[in-house]
This record gives sequence, C-alpha cells and structure tokens, in this order.
Amino acid sequence: SHNLVQSGLMEQFIHIILNVNEKLFNSKRSRYNNGDDDESGREYRRVLEEINLPVSILSTPPT
Repeated sequence: SHNLVQSGLMEQFIHIILNVNEKLFNSKRSRYNNGDDDESGREYRRVLEEINLPVSILSTPPT
C-alpha cells in the first residue's frame, strides 16, 4: 500500500509542477507586458514555497 501512497503523491506532484510552469509562464508574460519586475518576483517566490511541501514529502524516505 506504500506504493499507492507514493504514486498518489507523484501524481499530485506532477500536477503542481504543471501548475507552477503555467503560473511562471503567465507571470513572465505579464511582466513583459507591464514591465513589473517586482510582482512576478513575488509570485515566483510564492510558487516556490507552494512547491516546497510536496517536494519534501516526496524526498522523505519511507520509514
């Protein structure tokens, strides 16, 4: 059953990666449009924090 948990996390992780890519793409595009460096920098950091949790879950070896 551990495999099931792992693959479930993997699925969630992939979903988050795709989501992050989309967010970064959108924030980059809007930065080019309005020249707002600060906003996309904040968004980028927020996204990185968002992705940190699943990464740490996935990289934790099973006990």
